[in-house]
Amino acid sequence: MLFSVSFGHFTGTGNTPVGGGGPSPAAPVRVAEVARRDMAVVRYTPGTVIANTTVQITARVQGVLDAANFKEGQFVKKGELSLPDRSRPFQAALEQARANLLHDQAQLKNANRDRQLYENLNKLGAVSMQQRDTSPAMLRSSWQRLPPMKRRSRWPN
Repeated sequence: MLFSVSFGHFTGTGNTPVGGGGPSPAAPVRVAEVARRDMAVVRYTPGTVIANTTVQITARVQGVLDAANFKEGQFVKKGELSLPDRSRPFQAALEQARANLLHDQAQLKNANRDRQLYENLNKLGAVSMQQRDTSPAMLRSSWQRLPPMKRRSRWPN
């Protein structure tokens, strides 16, 4: 008998509830009028959502992206500025390239003048043939330092 009483106490099959309190309260009952209407149907199913179109964004220039003016999943329109322009480093690089171009063009002009000078001085016998022969090489070297788009279409005379 002792065994059956203790078994009933641990499993909750005895006369008293396990928690030791009184009988549990009854569930509330609600009454409503029956009506015919549309109901939202929600289904929870496992799956993967795939976008109809995706966009691959590639950088034209190298740099650090500090901010993005859009959120993931947001609709963006063509031409809309979504990544801010950080042009200071690129502007500095452009100015440096322009300065290098001007320097190379000045060197080319000087080499061309030297070539003409040594040719005229050689005709007068005032310079050696070696000096006269090295001036076209200096001219060609200066010409080749220019970017291909800035060179004349043919070798300068």
